[in-house]
Amino acid sequence: MEEHDNPGELERRADAGDLHAARRLADLLAERGDLAALERRADAATERRYARDRLTRLLLERGDVVGLTRRADASDRIAAERLSWLLAERGDLAELERRADAGDEQAAFGLARTLVQRGDLGELRRRADTGDREAADHLAHALARQLDLAELRRRADTGDPHASHGLAVALHRRGDRGELQHRADSGDEHAAQELAMVLRERGDLAELERRAGAGDVHAGKELTMALYYRSNETGDRSALQRRADAGDELAGRLLGPPR
Repeated sequence: MEEHDNPGELERRADAGDLHAARRLADLLAERGDLAALERRADAATERRYARDRLTRLLLERGDVVGLTRRADASDRIAAERLSWLLAERGDLAELERRADAGDEQAAFGLARTLVQRGDLGELRRRADTGDREAADHLAHALARQLDLAELRRRADTGDPHASHGLAVALHRRGDRGELQHRADSGDEHAAQELAMVLRERGDLAELERRAGAGDVHAGKELTMALYYRSNETGDRSALQRRADAGDELAGRLLGPPR
């Protein structure tokens, strides 16, 4: 064994704050399959990140649901994430749902993703309607991909921010400037953001400038980006400079330090 692979020396250096030694020690213990030593370091070492990563990865590779569950229940976020992967891979929706209902955010994400993959929007709707934010987010993305504007509108109009975002994205994809503008003018921030992108894509700098002047921060950002791209093409940075001089921090950053 080479000196740099000596576990005792690596542990001494890792405990002294040597991140390279901590990473190498975790790799070495994983290669040996030494779960006990990995777990001890994951729970007690000064630098625990590498040990936790390698321990939970090893448990995942072994399909050790019990080991991952025990660590997830002890507030190991990496273990909770990898447990959700394993349960989803095995199709164990019942356990994912049990953990999600108990407040495990990683399980809620894994459950929602699995339901999307299975095309089970009915169960996603049920969970979204009972307050599951991951289900609501995944449902909104699925409806946006389907361009199901009717359901997105209905959900957005009842105060669902995920549906509001999904609707704005879907309207952007359709190029529906009219509805985006109507919703933006009614105070929908997601619509305002997507509208600003549509205006930049269409080169409507006059409308961007009008909206930016009325206080629309999304329009201001997209206007600045449009002027930046134009300045790269033409070499004329005067319009961008005017925005920087008026207090636009993004324009100032894009211009860089004074020459």
